Amino acid sequence: MNILIVGADYYSQIGGKTTHILMLKKGLEEAGHSVGVIFPYRNLFTKLLIGGVGKILDLFNIGIIYRQFIIKNILKCLISKYCKTKEIDVINAEDIVAFFSIFEMKKKVPIALTVHGELAQEMESAGHIKGSFERNHFLKMEKKAYESADCVVAVDTRLKNHVEKLALAAEQKLSVIQNFMDVKSFQKEIDSLDKKKIRRELKIDTGRKLILVPRRLVLKCGIIYAVKASEILKKKYNRNNFLFLIVGDGPEKDNLNNYIQTKNLQGDVVLKGSVEYKEMVKFYKMADIVLVPSINVKGYIEATSLSVLEAMSAQVPVIASNIGGLAEIIENKKTGILTPEKSSEHIAESILKLSDNENFRTEIVGNASNYVLKNHSYLDAAQVFIDLYKK
Repeated sequence: MNILIVGADYYSQIGGKTTHILMLKKGLEEAGHSVGVIFPYRNLFTKLLIGGVGKILDLFNIGIIYRQFIIKNILKCLISKYCKTKEIDVINAEDIVAFFSIFEMKKKVPIALTVHGELAQEMESAGHIKGSFERNHFLKMEKKAYESADCVVAVDTRLKNHVEKLALAAEQKLSVIQNFMDVKSFQKEIDSLDKKKIRRELKIDTGRKLILVPRRLVLKCGIIYAVKASEILKKKYNRNNFLFLIVGDGPEKDNLNNYIQTKNLQGDVVLKGSVEYKEMVKFYKMADIVLVPSINVKGYIEATSLSVLEAMSAQVPVIASNIGGLAEIIENKKTGILTPEKSSEHIAESILKLSDNENFRTEIVGNASNYVLKNHSYLDAAQVFIDLYKK
């Protein structure tokens, strides 16, 4: 089959959706299929068109609707150009905006829609929605997309329930395929690295235990609770042997920096900024614990986290919030530790438990590694997608 994957996000940006596309493409190609990927390119013109004009229209509470409209039409042009050179058998839209860029072109090609999150709630949690008009606009978009797609794939059960609740007509064509990765290749790459050497190269103190927080700096990722956990470890438990390394960027950077400076945590918490995906293996290799402190923001909750799956593959124990897709892939105290959301105290206690109990840590790591290898293979997931495409 000739398969086209379309997404409204910039393809090279760091994030779970990008990794999902990379792994899906790899799995489909290894199964013998041809795969193209289309996404809106970033250049000076598109930045001005989307960002510049969008900021002006934000004053009238229609900026986000305008941005989505422009991105949709950029994708239409790219899809039209691509289809002139290749006959397409199926198109996989990775979000609602991408879906409508295809659907509105009225091409006689089946469309699969992958649901990574709830569009309206995501827009609202990020502060892009200012009123009920915008929220209703995006809810209507979601409903129509779920009802109109030829098949719908949710990346966890919670999102499946969301689709069913919003668009009952989609129930018969709805499947759950949790996120996936190339576990064996990832583990092989991790094993080839020297932990102490990487720490020296990246100037990370080799004498401290490294808590890796691979998260974008947005509210839903709950980074502030990781920072507060560092404060608790230092001031309540008098433990100065932990270094929190936060890898990612986003609008919460200034707020986090202010808190770190106010609480004198500069030597205990490092905001590394964005790192290219191919470099992340080095950070997993260095880490002693991976922390994913996500929270519920206005109903928007973390889906199946690829960061968690990568940590499990790298044989690093995971601490994560007991919400959404995180709770679906982690069995508490067996394949990781689940903590109540927004509880820095529980995060700190869990870090101490993993750090001070080597037998417990070893058991968690072994169980998690076996789990991800058995349940989240990119080849198995690609085959499920292929079966859906054929159907």
